Amino acid sequence: MITYLNYGPFASFAPQYDSTWATLTKSDSDLLLRTYGDRSTVADVMSLRNMVEDAGDHFIKVVDDLLDTLTDGEHSRTMVELKKKEPEVKPKENGDISELLSEVESLENLGVDVSFVKDIRERMAVNKSNDIQSQLDMSGQAVLDLARLQNKRLSQPPPVTLTQVPPPTVVETQLAGNVQQQLATQVAAHAPPGEIVSAPAIHNAMGMQDELDMDIFGEFFVT
Repeated sequence: MITYLNYGPFASFAPQYDSTWATLTKSDSDLLLRTYGDRSTVADVMSLRNMVEDAGDHFIKVVDDLLDTLTDGEHSRTMVELKKKEPEVKPKENGDISELLSEVESLENLGVDVSFVKDIRERMAVNKSNDIQSQLDMSGQAVLDLARLQNKRLSQPPPVTLTQVPPPTVVETQLAGNVQQQLATQVAAHAPPGEIVSAPAIHNAMGMQDELDMDIFGEFFVT
């Protein structure tokens, strides 16, 4: 959540709130503060909801009814409003064993050992698809997993200073490197050199700024 700042009566042009460590927008933060009162109460409500999230519909209803009683029904309206802003995830109908195995292989992005998938492919004679769309899907999933890992790390309770922010984990660092390598390989494989870098950029990198430099450089290739 954002943190509202108060500098006293002599700070007309100072920022009104701090969103350095916020994982919610200002409108969502205001909605939660209007419903539950203050930051500590919001944190308690979210912790209580997360505690019963996997306990079944009955316990979730008990907690929601209790919070509705304490907030005069505002809790349910707030939950409905927040759910409206969540992107709708459509269930994926997939009967293709190759695509299913590819999804399992994507767990490697999160540090899971998926070496067994190779044996399954060999036993079932299922080849891994290497077309452009499959490669883009793989890279897209890796980017989503990387964003999820970064969001989890940066959503932890903030430290006292920025210098104490936890560094990226080994899994996150390796995944970022893999994403960079995958994208570079795909661009190099499917795009001609002229679309990757322009001739003037190459000339600048080689220190050739004018036609005279080009003439001198061309003398080395005269047969």
